[in-house]
Amino acid sequence: MTRTLLMWKTAKPPHELYELVREASTILFMAEANAPRVQPTAIDHVVVWNEPKVEVDHRTLLWPTDANLVRLLLQPDDSRRLNPTGV
Repeated sequence: MTRTLLMWKTAKPPHELYELVREASTILFMAEANAPRVQPTAIDHVVVWNEPKVEVDHRTLLWPTDANLVRLLLQPDDSRRLNPTGV
């Protein structure tokens, strides 16, 4: 089970990014970055959209240039074990 929190600082994320995150997640929580909230305690990934940047678990990437790396970072941990560097 993969739980992801998708937040945005500017406008909502582009549809392609939303779909990528949704497909990689079993449970998807969504919120504006400045909205008052209680952060779920068992989160596997945090994705923050701040156009044109996307932050995945504290790694800042460019969207859509780094779309493949975003996809890789959102894979379950066991699927990354063959290449632990993530690149």
